[in-house]
Amino acid sequence: MSADGSALLSKVVIIGAGHAGGSVAALLRQYGFEGEIVLAGQESAPPYQRPPLSKAWLKGEAGLEDLLLRPESFYAEQNIALRTGVTASAIDAAARTVTFADGTVETYDVLILATGSTARKLALPGADRPDLLELRTLDDAERLKAVLAPGKRLAVVGGGYVGLEAAASARALGAEAVVIERMDRVLARVASQPLSAFFTDLHRKHGVEILTGVEVAGFEDAGVRLADGTLIAAD
Repeated sequence: MSADGSALLSKVVIIGAGHAGGSVAALLRQYGFEGEIVLAGQESAPPYQRPPLSKAWLKGEAGLEDLLLRPESFYAEQNIALRTGVTASAIDAAARTVTFADGTVETYDVLILATGSTARKLALPGADRPDLLELRTLDDAERLKAVLAPGKRLAVVGGGYVGLEAAASARALGAEAVVIERMDRVLARVASQPLSAFFTDLHRKHGVEILTGVEVAGFEDAGVRLADGTLIAAD
């Protein structure tokens, strides 16, 4: 027992080795926790920043070391057991155990869930096509970068920050880009009208086509079909 009568914690397991999970592990050490820390994540890379994925990473201006929250050596130096490429399949709260898909089991005193989010799938015809990509992880960004090249045309559904950044990166790589936004302006949920107008003009000056106030009806071999029947050509 500690001086205040509370039980001493000896082991913390963190499920999710993204920005949040990696930060929690580091802060536990920074604030003096001396027990065992297990940081487990589904991705193969150590905790990294996601914002550069749609910008510097897509354009080939950044490597993995530029994205990492901390050098990979940090975890061994701080006695943090970093387990990458693993998926938690079951939690037994009564027994305080986590079972992973590879059959290994970790016990814990405190369990932290830092699994983040997943991209919401569109319930539209053709939404399961292999040429319909999403951008959330390093692997997603790699798949997208591999298909962006001169002569290619990228259609981006959603005129938020990530969509606009992906379109701008496509143009920087020599590909054509069109942004499809169902609101009456880009960044409608996060920015004022003058800021939306500024970014719309800026992107158009760099060759990005921007369509607003349009609904997507489905995805086909030749591109994106809008609700009014218009086909937006795309690779």
